Amino acid sequence: MQHNILLINTIDRSGFGGMSPLVKSPSESNGFLTDINESMESLGIIEKKSPSQDSELFTRITGVPNGPAAVQSSGRTEIAKPKGAKTVKVVMLDSPQAVVGIWSTVYVKLQNVREEMDGVVVSMEVTNGDTGRTFVPCDFLIQENILAVKALPPKTGRCTFVVQSQDASFRDAEFTVEVFGNNPEVSFSESGTDWPVTVAFKPTEKCVYLAFNHHVSKFTHDGEFVSVILKDNGAYINDLAVDPKRARLVVGVSGWRDTRGYKIRFQEVRLYSMSGTRIWTAGSHQPLLFGAPILHVAFNEEGNVMVAGHKHVDICLRGTGTIEKNVKLEELTTPSRVCATPDGGCAVAEATEGTIQVYDKDWKLKVKVPIVDHEGKRVHGVSGLAVDSSGNILVSSCEKEEFFLFDAEGKLISVIESDWDCPKWPLDLTTTNDGYVFLADHGNGCAKKYKYM
Repeated sequence: MQHNILLINTIDRSGFGGMSPLVKSPSESNGFLTDINESMESLGIIEKKSPSQDSELFTRITGVPNGPAAVQSSGRTEIAKPKGAKTVKVVMLDSPQAVVGIWSTVYVKLQNVREEMDGVVVSMEVTNGDTGRTFVPCDFLIQENILAVKALPPKTGRCTFVVQSQDASFRDAEFTVEVFGNNPEVSFSESGTDWPVTVAFKPTEKCVYLAFNHHVSKFTHDGEFVSVILKDNGAYINDLAVDPKRARLVVGVSGWRDTRGYKIRFQEVRLYSMSGTRIWTAGSHQPLLFGAPILHVAFNEEGNVMVAGHKHVDICLRGTGTIEKNVKLEELTTPSRVCATPDGGCAVAEATEGTIQVYDKDWKLKVKVPIVDHEGKRVHGVSGLAVDSSGNILVSSCEKEEFFLFDAEGKLISVIESDWDCPKWPLDLTTTNDGYVFLADHGNGCAKKYKYM
């Protein structure tokens, strides 16, 4: 028998780290319920429902912010239970895990519960000290006796959750979840160099390429220095991309040249072999419509170079650097990064708007993603953009000590934060095929490696 749904959606979390409720109103609740319900179905935790059954899931949405079972600031309120009251048993499904500082959904199975258990509150322990245990409420969903809890764990280690009910016939239940750290696994740089500005990853080599002001160096997946790939003291490197299939890399550079006694600013795209030999140069001396203050580059699936500029993206042929196609994109004004997508399309970051615009292979706009944090505030200064093999979008901002993970439809999955060794002025990021992200941490003068999936 299908269990009714109970959702806490009116909790004020303003006193806990400035977090706001994930679900803020009943009108927004259906989205949360749909996401969790679809996740439960895809994981095989519950049986897939027909559309008519899905509509029945939203017939009862309740909040219990101030009931007798509500969690208090100094600890949860104990409710007097009569002798013989049942204890709600919790059965762990696989090995529930969460990551500190990231919105995580934990699934457990409840036993000894009847179809309607009144006034349910699920809370998470945040401190356990001399003054007692402190809990905060969590958003949750119960369906077919499966409890899905949405939480943002504040620390690593074992985290305790409590299931309470106003129903006098049920005792409180606790369960623990292992919370893993979200701090960088390794930080690395090159001795005696300036600060990194951009980063790229080559999956066939499992190597990281880190660009500094005037040169590009190669590192292993674990951050060990390998070699300097290229050096050019006559230009500043602004962006870097590595061809995933061929032994080549491309950089967007800018600088100043002396021309008859005058300093003339130039912008160029330069294609190099992995030995550091320049193959071709395309720039201001050619009829390219480069209009951005700096040039942002990436390789598409054919191995041609994409260059993002003001209201357009140029496609430069890999062999010669000449323009194969100039794509007009009126909605694109101030691009800050460009990258390819798994379906042959393209994603472009808009620095001014704080958005990511994803295009299909025919250059039709698929989705426009506003970059917001977990409080719903708009994020500007988008400095890093990557799309992984599943279509998930990762974004960094030079204004934030964190980065953001969105699914292919633009829904915020998590905000990856560190509780120590935080990045300062992150300028770029790149993903690997085994769930890692490398971040160019300009402010700390290094690159950082994180596990994000």
